[in-house]
Amino acid sequence: MRIIKSFLFGGVAFILTLFVCELFIRTAHIANVSSTEVYEEIGRGRRKNLRYVYFNEGFGIGQYNKFGYIGEPHPFEKPANTIRVALMGDSYVESLQVFERDYFGNIAESILKDQYPQTQIELLNFGRGNSDIGDLYVLHTNFASRFNPDYVVYMLAEADLTPRYLDPVRPKTILDGDSLVIFQDFANSELETYQKTKFLIHNSAFLNMLNTCRKKSKTVPIAATLLDKVYTWIYPSYEAPGEDSAQSPLLALNPVTDSILASLNPSQVVFVNRTDQPLPQVFVDKCTAQGFYYHDLSMPLNQMKESGIHPVKWKISGQTGHWNHAAHKVVGRDMAKVIGSLLEKNKRISLYSNSRGN
Repeated sequence: MRIIKSFLFGGVAFILTLFVCELFIRTAHIANVSSTEVYEEIGRGRRKNLRYVYFNEGFGIGQYNKFGYIGEPHPFEKPANTIRVALMGDSYVESLQVFERDYFGNIAESILKDQYPQTQIELLNFGRGNSDIGDLYVLHTNFASRFNPDYVVYMLAEADLTPRYLDPVRPKTILDGDSLVIFQDFANSELETYQKTKFLIHNSAFLNMLNTCRKKSKTVPIAATLLDKVYTWIYPSYEAPGEDSAQSPLLALNPVTDSILASLNPSQVVFVNRTDQPLPQVFVDKCTAQGFYYHDLSMPLNQMKESGIHPVKWKISGQTGHWNHAAHKVVGRDMAKVIGSLLEKNKRISLYSNSRGN
């Protein structure tokens, strides 16, 4: 009986300890519950109406709206006298490192509203981490297009120009013969694993943290995670996944990428280089030849560095990562100019501005 009682008391104590740990983690926002959900149209996406707190190189607090993106939940049906712009891209566009008020899309939107007060202008944040041009094409076709945007802005880095199919629980943009198709079937094993653990990781920050560690251990040595920079002192040749690495120059477009460009509407879609390095000339030439508006952010980003402000270095945390607050201001102002020039060039808007007395 003593042994049985010891096991019972031990089990109760263990459960209480887990409960207290969970309560502390959730209350202190040390970690979040899982922020992902799997949807039929887009695969893995953000959970609707979920609040989040992220401590990364920056600090972000916000909420995914009822549609699963960050920002005001605009209805599918666009109101009259409204210009709507869909911002597409990876984690730089999603921007979980800053508050919404510091987000480049909101900065650009505020500038445009001041310049054109008689027109409602909306910039929607459809950024998704680890998205390449194939993922963005799916998100654009199956989700963003439902909001009837006037313009769709693809913000890309060189690594995004080739579909990588990194997430097995996302639809894939592939070629079926000469036809570009969105392949909706997900990897059954990954989907089954997700469905089995969904309830736990959606409701427990502690278990979601363990699940994240489990997934990370498949690609990153455990010692590298525990020792961080010390690991690179022991193994100087080690390069963490996701860090920029030297790659061969892109001399020809991937056939899927080529077909994506051929299928998009040049009068609606805008391509933007979001990095401080020029995109491969083969991609720029293709965009220009097919009539797409192309914009390069490398010039303003490099001007920041020349002035002594690095766009992806964070003084407070001492880390290097995504755009910092200063970069969001620069990118926001630059994108406001791009969108404004498009609206005026295409005569989508009257040339009203506060500076002209309106």
